[in-house]
Amino acid sequence: MVLTQAPPKPAGTAQPFRARCPGVFSRFRGTTLLRVLVLVVFLGPIFLAVVSSLRANADIFRYGGSLSIRNFIPIPAIFSNFSGALRLPYFTQQLLNSLVLGVV
Repeated sequence: MVLTQAPPKPAGTAQPFRARCPGVFSRFRGTTLLRVLVLVVFLGPIFLAVVSSLRANADIFRYGGSLSIRNFIPIPAIFSNFSGALRLPYFTQQLLNSLVLGVV
């Protein structure tokens, strides 16, 4: 019995990565979807808090029952809420305390 080897392939004819490992990309699709879902769940409330801070007090609960673009984009954006919060007594100290506790 004579064993012969296949002739070597010429340089530069390697198969693409997808052809060699067909299941790799299908595995990552599920983990990417899970990561996006976790990101939305954790950052969604922070985004809605920032959006609510840019609204007038009367508009905060006005659009709560419907799902529209006005829930996610405050029209018009009001920045006077931030300056009003900075004028409250001890607000800067409370903000600093919260930042220190959040980092530690």
